[in-house]
Amino acid sequence: MFAAVFRRSYPFKSNFLRKIYICCFVLLSLTFYGQQVRAASTCAIATAHPDATAAGCEILRNGGNAFDAAIAVTAALAVVEPYSSGLGGGGFYLLHLAESERKVFIDAREMAPQAVSEKIYLDGSGEVIPGLSREGPLAAAIPGIPSAISHLSKYYARLPLTDTLRPAISLAKEGFLVDPRFVRAWDGSKNESENFQSQKIFFLRQLSRLA
Repeated sequence: MFAAVFRRSYPFKSNFLRKIYICCFVLLSLTFYGQQVRAASTCAIATAHPDATAAGCEILRNGGNAFDAAIAVTAALAVVEPYSSGLGGGGFYLLHLAESERKVFIDAREMAPQAVSEKIYLDGSGEVIPGLSREGPLAAAIPGIPSAISHLSKYYARLPLTDTLRPAISLAKEGFLVDPRFVRAWDGSKNESENFQSQKIFFLRQLSRLA
């Protein structure tokens, strides 16, 4: 089985609202012996973070298939790389079902709320208001990743979400080592939060917990 994940999401900095494009590639392999399915003793997974890779491998070792591992990787990246991955964005999933040779494309891109039109981003003269579509509440879209994870779990995965989300939940509860990139993103978010009082309060609360 093969699963490729192309993700687009709101970064941790820019108030979770500025869109950036990222691409993460997940390659997962499983071996089947006749009709008997065995847990994978080895795995081949490439992600943007070692903890996300470990999450995918853990799911394969526990009897999950490639799609279970893709769910685990997606959720883990949301925890360890909140500045460039997350549940608040969207992406694409390209699936290959080895047994049937089927190819499945899942469009999980985020969408604008139904009541939104381009007019809310224009001034009285019909000119674009700078930054309004990139920062603040009017820049938010309806995320597609949560729905994609649910769809993958329902139609293609072998394990329940309670299992495939467990590695990400553990990372969120127990913590993980941050790298210089994470620190730079966190510092950048603090600086940009000065423009939004509620975001500033959020960061102050989070920093107090880390102190």
